[in-house]
Amino acid sequence: MNKPLISVALTTYNGEKYLSEQLESIINQDYKNFEIIISDDNSKDKTIEIINDYKHKYSNIIVNFNSENLGFKKNFEKAISLCNGEFIAFSDQDDIWTTNHLSLLFENLEKKDISCSNSLLVDESGLFKNVFMNEIIHFKKMPQSNSDLFTYLLFGNNFVQGSTCLLRADFAKKHLPIPDFIDYHDHWFALNASINNGIAYTTESTLFYRQHESNVTTNTKSIIKNILFVLKNRKKFLGGYKKILEQCEHFRKNTDTNLIKEIDLIEKFYTATIKRHFFTYTKLFVKHYKLFFNQDNYKMFWLRYFQRIMV
Repeated sequence: MNKPLISVALTTYNGEKYLSEQLESIINQDYKNFEIIISDDNSKDKTIEIINDYKHKYSNIIVNFNSENLGFKKNFEKAISLCNGEFIAFSDQDDIWTTNHLSLLFENLEKKDISCSNSLLVDESGLFKNVFMNEIIHFKKMPQSNSDLFTYLLFGNNFVQGSTCLLRADFAKKHLPIPDFIDYHDHWFALNASINNGIAYTTESTLFYRQHESNVTTNTKSIIKNILFVLKNRKKFLGGYKKILEQCEHFRKNTDTNLIKEIDLIEKFYTATIKRHFFTYTKLFVKHYKLFFNQDNYKMFWLRYFQRIMV
């Protein structure tokens, strides 16, 4: 029985340093029925030369070159729109896939909208850092229900890493374009999956997630260091909270009324946070902490409390 076509949506921009390694990891997948859709966002280095070399070698590579720089989200939208497969896998230009990346995600998908996995952090040279992404974000289990999953995601959390995702193509294309109040494409699709057919997740890693100086993921539990980080980036955090209120408004207008109480809760919390209504903020934070963070205990309560109250 022939397996369905998977489209790999790979976006590039000035990625000459690592692109070949990622393309090789995709080409060597044990799931064989796939195409690679590459959308380049007007690169100025040797990325286009590398892409053309691979395109001439492999007939299942389809290429789009943007005549001007569209930006990360719009370039991903372009790549998705060009996909021909029944399923779409997202790919960044500088990570490395395990050989079973596509096959494992496909097997786990079942009737869900999205299948995603864990990732193992590596340094710029590809050397293991022996840290998994779910450890960094303190994600140990799936929320018990889709409403809890929706609340967790709408609160601002996200365990769905785009480059570990396999999506149903009709679902992905239905939710384009990505709104301006969404910073990351993976969070947008995760939110919509949580109010539709849900998300399949495995703690098994199918991705080596490369860390650069500009995107180093930290796992500090120091309250002082976190407070200093929040104070330094207060404007950015405040802007993010305002975008969450825009997300609340969007889903209030475009989703099932059964989720209105969840939307009201998140909206009330971030309104209190932005307006510095400390009593309301504290009351909601204490009462709903485990729901907000999908946790069984209060180990990181004070760290998370001060992260938001200092904005």
